[in-house]
Amino acid sequence: MKKKIFASIALLALLTACDDHYDDQFNINPGITDVKDIAMTLETSDYGSISKLTANQELALSKDPEGKTFVKALEAVGTNHYFTEEAPAEDYVPAYLKSKYPNADAGSKFVVTYKLFSPSDYMDDFKKLSTYDLTEEDYKTVWGESVKASFLSPSTLKKIPALLTAAVSNPTDGEMKVVNYAYSNLEPSSGEGLATVYQLTKTLDQEGGRYVIAAKGKDGKYYPFGKLDKDNSSYGYMNPAPIAVGENNVISTEDGSGWVITIAKSANGYTMLNPLEKYIYQQGTYNSFNVSSKLPDEGAEWAFKSNGDGTFAVSNVEKGKTIKLTYTNSKFSFGSYPADMFEGKVYWTETVAENDGGFKVHNVSDGGAPGAIWTYDSKYKYWKATGYIKGKNYATESYLISPEIDLTAANNPQLSFDAALNYLKGADASAVLGVKVSEDYTGDYATATWEDVEVPNWPAGNSWDMVNTGGIDLSEFKGKKIHFALKYTSTDKGGTTWEMKNFLVEEKNDYWDVSLYKEILDNDVVETRSLAATRATTVSPTASALYVYDGENKTWKPYTLKEAKLLVAEPALYESLGADMIEKPEAVLPTYLKQKYPYAAVGDMVAVVYNKKADTPVVAEYTLGEDWTETTSCKLVTTTFTQDAEGISVEASMYLNETFKKDMGSFTIQDIFLNDVNWVWKLDSYGYMKASAYANKANHAAESWLVSPVMNFKKSKAPELLFDHACRFRTETPSDNLNVMVSTDYSDDVKTATWTALTVENWTDGTKWDFISNKIDLSAYNGQKVTIAFKYVSTDNVAPTWEVQNVVVREKVTEGEGEEGGDAETPAE
Repeated sequence: MKKKIFASIALLALLTACDDHYDDQFNINPGITDVKDIAMTLETSDYGSISKLTANQELALSKDPEGKTFVKALEAVGTNHYFTEEAPAEDYVPAYLKSKYPNADAGSKFVVTYKLFSPSDYMDDFKKLSTYDLTEEDYKTVWGESVKASFLSPSTLKKIPALLTAAVSNPTDGEMKVVNYAYSNLEPSSGEGLATVYQLTKTLDQEGGRYVIAAKGKDGKYYPFGKLDKDNSSYGYMNPAPIAVGENNVISTEDGSGWVITIAKSANGYTMLNPLEKYIYQQGTYNSFNVSSKLPDEGAEWAFKSNGDGTFAVSNVEKGKTIKLTYTNSKFSFGSYPADMFEGKVYWTETVAENDGGFKVHNVSDGGAPGAIWTYDSKYKYWKATGYIKGKNYATESYLISPEIDLTAANNPQLSFDAALNYLKGADASAVLGVKVSEDYTGDYATATWEDVEVPNWPAGNSWDMVNTGGIDLSEFKGKKIHFALKYTSTDKGGTTWEMKNFLVEEKNDYWDVSLYKEILDNDVVETRSLAATRATTVSPTASALYVYDGENKTWKPYTLKEAKLLVAEPALYESLGADMIEKPEAVLPTYLKQKYPYAAVGDMVAVVYNKKADTPVVAEYTLGEDWTETTSCKLVTTTFTQDAEGISVEASMYLNETFKKDMGSFTIQDIFLNDVNWVWKLDSYGYMKASAYANKANHAAESWLVSPVMNFKKSKAPELLFDHACRFRTETPSDNLNVMVSTDYSDDVKTATWTALTVENWTDGTKWDFISNKIDLSAYNGQKVTIAFKYVSTDNVAPTWEVQNVVVREKVTEGEGEEGGDAETPAE
């Protein structure tokens, strides 16, 4: 009996000693809650624990399965003992708190203080960084006809901005290029006595030059432009006899010297002086040409636009007409025509701006890749193909197949699209990529018959710049219904990344654009594979410099720093490493900095620009102490995390914080209508967003919205909107034209969303540019997804100017509250 009593007591003691997990096993609610209220500062060892948690590692991998950028950033948290923008505490502290306090119940609060890497302010300048290598054609542009030199000298460094202007399409303010070039301290000698010839070029020198202008007719012959049928005529069409274009796309001295056009920069374009020293212009409504030895006041300026396929659209600035070769009255003739005469019928177009365009993917071989080869990027609105997946290269062959395209009524159809290539690494694009066409595809790639078609123009393969393919001839498929397929291949050793958008199939009419043949010395002729060959550097660079695009003045200029020295890693450094990248900068750059700055003082800082990957420059700041080390200045940040039924997450305090000092951030612009203006909202170089429909000394009717990203107020308590603004030229009631709007159902299109105008209390008096602050309560939108927009509406009578900056959406801050502490030194290892 005694033994039974003792056994019962022991069992009872065992049950009462069990931990919280015991109740969980039987789904028993003990009625006891463990609501934590803890304030803590992370110690050095905590950062290591956070980086090693399986849940955090899986989260980091899910963010970037291809490049593992975030995986490495999380690993660095454990090594460096601070968080970064790529590895934020808001993402990784919750799992750590869960592991440390597994039994904490809903309602628990954790106030965590930690170190956050705080880079120098100027580091934000380097967000748009890429490379540009000068080409043989660039050196020819620099030196002109009389000098043969494949390098820059002290007197020609100033020409780099003009080269970038010609080479970079649609640059944005703040965009940066690491320019690699060959350099010599000695000036080259001239090339007197050499014959001049005329070679095809894809670019027009910024200041113009001497060129033969010719167009290729449907008979395959080349017809030169510039002279009327009779030398003493003052107007008419041009009906020349053909001339020969020989090997390497060169026109001989004999054929070309009598057709040289002198192109000169003018106020709104270029003027053209023909071989008889007469200006070519247009007057009235005629499609013919006029010539005069005196520069006329009107109709003599021309705009040159590259078509991307080796031809140019040359248009009269005033008349809006374009020079074309056409076949009429049994002869080839030049005129300058309005667009409605030569633009062809469109059979199919797909920008993929709205969706994937109905394309289908067919993999012949995916090489065991753990992800998709072809993907549609809904954020940046293009299709992309790559064999580099989750940090590894795979041998692949895959096709992106178009919807059906009806060419039954076509006569001379052609396909074109915009494409970007990167990581081609010198390979021939046409060997790894291609375009195929099928007349009998019904859904199965393998059973269809496919024919290769030639792509006239491939991108260079070392940037993300979009380049048009030029017209891909589809004339052999006229009268048919077709599909085309984009072919992508890669190997387990590497492969390019291919992006494309803006697909167009249209009728190619019998109007032909011109090509430019630049006057050069005979021994400067560049051997070319074909017109489709990409421009490639044949001169090894020996120097590098950093240039930035000034959007306000529309020019490139050398980038300079006041806060630190600037060092761009030179080609010789990569040559010494036997690589085109620096995989371990912590081992290489300190030694390099010692060589470059032997007399540097303790505390000196250098911003080093180097290739982290091939043709992928990044910047890192180094500070001299006992040795050169990467700068790791941190600030102490305190963040509150709370637990609810869904787990632990950061307590919302800041939903949006955009100053507009350097860029638009995550805001977007949606133009509803623009009458006689090209834009309303734009980023001003003084650090704010500016809206105006006043142009050419007149007001214009317009409507345009500046739209925030969608913000999740699911856990919000007292959100508020703060912003500074200034406006002038408004009516007595600002809301007639200017409103701050809010929506809870916005999705990409302001016209389909429901909007409510918020009450803006504070406005400037409309006579000065002083900024005034506003604060608007948004608590009425708790629990919803919220979008803020600044709506601008103008009329032909009233077109205010509105300037907006420092837009913040946050939880209401009570007096004495703060988010950040002081500076903190990173602990020594």
